[in-house]
Amino acid sequence: MTRTTCNWCTTRRELQGVGELKQRRRVAMLFVDPACQRQGVGEALLAALVAQARTEVITVSASLPSVGFYARHGFQCAGDVAESAGLVYQPMQRTLVAGSG
Repeated sequence: MTRTTCNWCTTRRELQGVGELKQRRRVAMLFVDPACQRQGVGEALLAALVAQARTEVITVSASLPSVGFYARHGFQCAGDVAESAGLVYQPMQRTLVAGSG
């Protein structure tokens, strides 16, 4: 069974960001409204996704501008920059310690 988890952050009924975890092991998307960036929204969404992961290694195909964000949150590059359907990305992964999320 495929499991997908979506999380979102809102204030005053305005969407600030959204994140999606697929198969409890892969960050499929993490977007934050540009007006809400650098305010902890992405960090909160990523923390919620990581807490829901059920694997030893969580992965993401990070857009090149987001590589620094993921690196600051414990992800490491896991291969060469690649392209799929016109989207350029950096494969990254983070090893989770049991109970730490």
